Amino acid sequence: MRIVKCPEGHGYDADRYGDCPVCKKSGVVEKKVKVVKVKAVKKVQPTEIKAEPLKKSVEIKSETVINPEKVTIMETELGTVRFHEPVVMPEIRREIRNLPVKELPVESPDKPTKIEELKSEQKVLVSEQSMNKPTESEIIIEELYSDKNIESDMNAVIDSANNMATDKSGKLLIKYIGKNEIIHIPAEITTIGKYAFSGNKYIKKIIMSDSVKIVDKFAFSFCINLETVIFSGNLESIGENSFYKCSSLRELNFPNSLKTIGKGAFGKCSSVTVLNFPSQLKKISDFSFCECTSLSRINISKSVETIGVSAFSKCHRLIRLSIADSVQIIGDNAFSWCSALESVVIPPSVKTIGSFAFFGCNNLSDLKVSVNLKDVRDEAFSSCDRIDAVSIAELAGSNFNANYVKKAHRLTLRILKQISQRKAERYANEHKLNKIFI
Repeated sequence: MRIVKCPEGHGYDADRYGDCPVCKKSGVVEKKVKVVKVKAVKKVQPTEIKAEPLKKSVEIKSETVINPEKVTIMETELGTVRFHEPVVMPEIRREIRNLPVKELPVESPDKPTKIEELKSEQKVLVSEQSMNKPTESEIIIEELYSDKNIESDMNAVIDSANNMATDKSGKLLIKYIGKNEIIHIPAEITTIGKYAFSGNKYIKKIIMSDSVKIVDKFAFSFCINLETVIFSGNLESIGENSFYKCSSLRELNFPNSLKTIGKGAFGKCSSVTVLNFPSQLKKISDFSFCECTSLSRINISKSVETIGVSAFSKCHRLIRLSIADSVQIIGDNAFSWCSALESVVIPPSVKTIGSFAFFGCNNLSDLKVSVNLKDVRDEAFSSCDRIDAVSIAELAGSNFNANYVKKAHRLTLRILKQISQRKAERYANEHKLNKIFI
């Protein structure tokens, strides 16, 4: 191609036109133009997207469909519908929506599976069982003699007159099977056996003959309507938990022959108001009178040497406490949470007061101790906030020496420090004591 210009300035192809096609004049200027070959672009067709294996397919033919294609509707296990949809007009879209498709229940990702639900139910059952788990005493009570057991027991003899089962000798009362409110223990009985009356809701009064010497463990436990017990004049031993949770029992007048009261024997007897100890008892066992919440006065007899762990814990109405000068050890938590207790005199015979022995006695304001007290363990008087001073028995008289004074100050500081650091420092300042003892 040869481009030229005519005299008038018109450019044209000289190879194609001899003269300028506009003004018909011959061109006088020549200009070479580089010819560039352009490659033709091949038209790329869109690739066809193949649908997943079909369970159900429907072909829709309509004039309103642009580029009509197959529309596929697929059911899955989750109930979802998948389809390759072309450009379809609204009318066709509505038809697709209304197609009958079986819907299966869909589980959301957050919803637990059936196995997980079962596991969670088992966990709930286990937690409920643990919450309602019976105490050791209640577990044992489930294993009591039933009437069937008594009938099949070769050693049991049924006393139908007294509604009792005894051993062959007639001395051991195995089980009471009646519903009387007043029970007379026959003269032949020397031992009231384990669980003999336990859980009986009919009994209100027990009268023991003087032949009875032993009341075994759990013998009258959970007799919630038992109000009165007349003990045998020759009773020697009351077993552990023997009257546990007899919540209607009012008076405990022990015979002087009694030597042993077992652990928890009268625990949670919440109606007891009168308690008289025998003259031969040497130890008040652990938990033996804990939570006797109606008890207002206690006189520890002169024979007692040890007051056990939590022996009178949570006796909330206890106001007066008299400790005999035979007592040597007051156990841990012995009088803890006796919130009504106002004054305590610790006799010179006491050598040890256990941890938390008077913890939570927040009305206790008058405390008298002896310099012979050697061991006041951790938190023995903690939370006794009303105690501002401690009386030392030996300093009350006129015959005391400097050694007593020194011991008295140290003991006082030790007790006050358990109550309040501030009170201990104030006492030290008032008596010009070295604070190294605090």
